[in-house]
Order: sequence, then C-alpha cells, then structure tokens
Amino acid sequence: MAPFNLFAFNSIHNWRRVLRANPPVAPKYRGKLARLMLPGLLSAPFRVYEQRRHGETLEQVTIHDEPLFIMGPARSGTTHLHNLIGQDPNFGYVSTLQGVAPGFVLSGEKWLRRMVSRALPETRPMDNMAVSLDAPQEEEVAMANTSPHTFLHHLLFPQRARDYFNAYYVMRDLTPQALAEWREDYLRVLKVATYLFKGKPLVLKSPINNGRALHLLLLFPRARFINIYREPLHIMVSTRHMYRQILPPHNLQDFTWEDVDRNNLEFMVESMQKWMADRRRIPAKNIVDVRYEDLVENPLGELQRIYEALRLPVKDALPRWKSYLDGLQGYRPNKFEPHPEDTALARQHLGFLYEAWDYPLPEGTET
Repeated sequence: MAPFNLFAFNSIHNWRRVLRANPPVAPKYRGKLARLMLPGLLSAPFRVYEQRRHGETLEQVTIHDEPLFIMGPARSGTTHLHNLIGQDPNFGYVSTLQGVAPGFVLSGEKWLRRMVSRALPETRPMDNMAVSLDAPQEEEVAMANTSPHTFLHHLLFPQRARDYFNAYYVMRDLTPQALAEWREDYLRVLKVATYLFKGKPLVLKSPINNGRALHLLLLFPRARFINIYREPLHIMVSTRHMYRQILPPHNLQDFTWEDVDRNNLEFMVESMQKWMADRRRIPAKNIVDVRYEDLVENPLGELQRIYEALRLPVKDALPRWKSYLDGLQGYRPNKFEPHPEDTALARQHLGFLYEAWDYPLPEGTET
C-alpha cells in the first residue's frame, strides 16, 4: 500500500509559493519535504506539455451556472452523499484523479492512471473507504496541488492552522490580490472538471465551502445546495480520528495534539455559525437539508426527496444509485466511543448544533 501523500503531484511552482508564504522548514523535516516534493518534480514535464497543449482550450471553457454544492462539516456524511450524487450521469465532478494530478489530468490516460495509482493508498486512511481514481473528490484537493490559497496547506504547517482558517476557510484577512488569485485558481479547477465532463453541471463537495458560501454565491448565484448534518459529538470524535491519520504524513512543523484538537473544535464552531448565518442568503427553493442517519436508513427515499426539492430529474440516477448501494454491502463504517471529556466538550461548545439539528444533547456534565 502506498504511503498517504495528499500533495503527491503538487507542482514545484506551487511548492515554492507555499514555502515562501510560511516559516523556513526546520532541518529535521527537510528529508520529509524532499520525499513529499519528489513526485511533483518528476512529473513536471507532463504539466508543461499539458499547459502547451490544452491551456488555451481551458481558458475558453464555460462552467455551468447551476452547480450543486454539498455542504456540511467534515465527517458528517458528505463523502457518502457526494459519491451517490456522482452516480447521476447528468452531473460531473472533480475526480480523485484530477484532485491529485490536476496539472496533467487531460494528458494521457493509461500511463497516468498507473503512475497516480502507485502514489495513492488503496483505502482512505480515516475511514477505510476504497480509493478510486474515478470517484468524486473534494475540489479543494485539486486546489492544494495547484494553488497556495487553500486551508489544506495547514497540514504542512500546523502551527499556522488559525491563519489558514481565517484566510481560506472563512475567507477573512485576505488581501484583494489573494482573493482574486483564489478565485482564478478555484475557477480553473472547475473548468478542468467541466471540460472532462463535457459541460455538465458539477456536484462539488468540500467542508471548507461552509465558510465561504457567500463567495460561492457570488460566483454562481443560481447554485443549488444540499446541507447534510450528523450527530455533533460523532463529528467531533471522528474528526479527531481523521487528523490522527492525515496530519503525521504531511506536517513540516512540530505540533501538539492538544493544539490540533482545540483548533478543530474552534474551527467547527466558527465555520458552522458562519454557514448558518450565510445560508439565509440562499433562496429557499435552492437548498435542502438531509440528516445523515435518515440517508443511511432510507437512501433512495431521501435522494428522491432531495431531487424533488431541488427540481432535479431522478430517472437517470435511480438505477445507478441502486447499483452503487448494492456495492456497499459489507462495508462497515468506523465506530468511536467518546470519552466523558468529549461529551462535556460537546455539551459546552456544540449545543447550538444540537438545537439546530434537533438531536438530544448527550448526557454528561460540563467541564
């Protein structure tokens, strides 16, 4: 199984921009940095070729003005829902192949898939879901491999997690130039996906979108949104587990788990408060809510309800949903047993989510 490297094919140009924007990497991490950068260095000729062959064509691509955004915090079921909607042949998406190799996804096919497959694990480290190059992927992964303007680079520099959150999660503390560059880089990712899926509207998913909904609306006023939510304590504990898996392969700075856990709880609170305020700007006809537990219990019924609410045709998607769900037989998601202190933190900080999402507050005492 390949080691997990989210930035496997990050361009050397982008590496330079990211490294310039952060403190110097300490000597003890320079070997790790070299290993992270090596695939990007070896694949540089492919990016040059792709830009020369497809650069002008991509500039002319028009992104469909009605994308579908799946909103919700990390570990709330967004990936499961993204995979389901991605079965609908009427939608396109950013694939895993594009996410990890955005700079040369248009060039080659068999050789590219072989090369990328060797650089990826067989399953996702946080939940053991199978990794497929053709499956829907967060557009932010492609951003991380093409742009310095993304929250995901806090995995490299965890001491700057708050700075990255403020700038590229909730989109404050941004200079006009940085905001313009983020917009250009983000739209380029979507143009590549649009080209690959021949102009279809895109279904997009990234937890980071919760903090920048108003910017997405400025780009796509006609966008539709699905908001998925899950029992908040589970989200908090599952996020902690996820970071135990994804941070150690990438960090280029020292960190403490206490700081990481505190940041993640604060980021969850702040981003969800912002999303709850910003979603009021979305026309009611263009947003629908779904509870994760209901989706698992009655997937076809919930999907049809979502499609009806958003005025989407369900006919073409229904047989593909059934086939995809049949293929999940035997998969068992992770189960986490929260500690008493986890329950206390959830009661203290996440009560507004329990109220908004209509879950009973977990029993326990506040710290």
